[in-house]
Amino acid sequence: AWFHQGLERLLDTLRTASADLQCFTFVSGVAPREFWIRRQAHETAIHRADIEAATGVSITEVECWFAQDGLSEVVGAFAREPQFALQGPGRLLLVASDGPSWKIDFDGNGNQVSVGQFAAADADAVLYGTSDRLYRWAWNRPVDHLTATGDLTLLRAWRQTVRLL
Repeated sequence: AWFHQGLERLLDTLRTASADLQCFTFVSGVAPREFWIRRQAHETAIHRADIEAATGVSITEVECWFAQDGLSEVVGAFAREPQFALQGPGRLLLVASDGPSWKIDFDGNGNQVSVGQFAAADADAVLYGTSDRLYRWAWNRPVDHLTATGDLTLLRAWRQTVRLL
């Protein structure tokens, strides 16, 4: 009952928030109302996976479009923020078997992110998997059925950098 009451209050707050809401966010360039709607959706999905993993329940895969949006949030928004800049130089490519790829170029001053179709030769390290699995990996959660090639120290550097997420 406590959880459902909190959920209803959150949903009501997000539904009734003004489109021009002004409040704190921790990613620049995103309207606060949209930021918090997206943030709460992905926060809920990732922590659901945490609970399922902790209780031994089979982890519910999220829909492809949702996983891709979550990847765009963590890679395209959070990863561009200065506190998540990987020490470089390096190029990391996340290749979704059911969607686009995310290429992260880093040099220690900030990460540059591109979304599209790229060749493995465009990166120093490549991680292949479904959008769902790449989503959980990018959020620093344990995941199987991924294939990595190239300089695996870049994958470890990513995991270390986003350990707070």
